[in-house]
Amino acid sequence: MHFLKRLIIAIRGTHAREIHQSQYFLNISSSESTISDLRKMLIHKLNLLGFQARQLKIFRQAEGTFCLSVLLNLSADLRQSFIQMAIGLSQHQDVCHIQWGLRSNKPRLRS
Repeated sequence: MHFLKRLIIAIRGTHAREIHQSQYFLNISSSESTISDLRKMLIHKLNLLGFQARQLKIFRQAEGTFCLSVLLNLSADLRQSFIQMAIGLSQHQDVCHIQWGLRSNKPRLRS
């Protein structure tokens, strides 16, 4: 019975944390020669700040650059740290283009 009670409390706590979190994205464009180093640096910064990436991937864009894309679930109190990290990354010499913000769950149109 004690185990069941602890399990219910844990499930409620997880559900409450999920409700107050929003999904944010960070996309960094760079050349093929530097994208791997940027990936290592991003993982290091995420670990230092205590962020856990839901998804982290690298893909080639149409214009020939590479994009490092990451999705994070963040609570409102961590949002400012995320923005400061993104601004710091945008000033890195190897970054061609950077985007970040709140991820929309609206369906995307396909052509």
